[in-house]
Amino acid sequence: MNSDKSNHHHSIQVQYLMEKIEKQQIAKPYSIVYPIGDDGVYTVSKGSNTGVTGLDVSPYQEKTNYFDQYSGNLIAQVGYNDYGILKKWFTWGIPLHGGHLFGWPNKLINVLVCIGFLVVLFLGVKTWLSRKKNGRISAPPKVSTGVSISFIMFFILLGVIMPLFGVYLFFILIVEAIICLINRKRINV
Repeated sequence: MNSDKSNHHHSIQVQYLMEKIEKQQIAKPYSIVYPIGDDGVYTVSKGSNTGVTGLDVSPYQEKTNYFDQYSGNLIAQVGYNDYGILKKWFTWGIPLHGGHLFGWPNKLINVLVCIGFLVVLFLGVKTWLSRKKNGRISAPPKVSTGVSISFIMFFILLGVIMPLFGVYLFFILIVEAIICLINRKRINV
């Protein structure tokens, strides 16, 4: 049992905790999460994706600190440099995707990407409608089986930038390869 707990029967005041935070040279903005239970700790967090206006910091400044609820002493600290490669990736990716990594230019880029997706969606439906057989609900005739190198490189780049999307594309590639193999065996039989 912690000797500080035996001397105190209640948690320290937030004002005292803030003095301890200042001594650790943790600059604002940060959020404080109160301890839960007798064994809980104060969690002081600086996040790059807090979801709260005014609390977001650069991913390099992201840090979570744990303070003893009875003494106010720093127990542990985890920061950007302690993260693994995937956590670092998400620390940059989520605020970039949310549009608050680098201000209004980030928001503008996100709007342009959304408009681009809507245009591609609209053009896809328009192309499908223009190629289908008149008066019938049907799939349009097959036009080309070739795929350009630039198309492949674009999707490889997207897969690297967005790893989960890359895994999804890889899964689709495997399914398509299996379907092609099955179709070739049916044709050869």
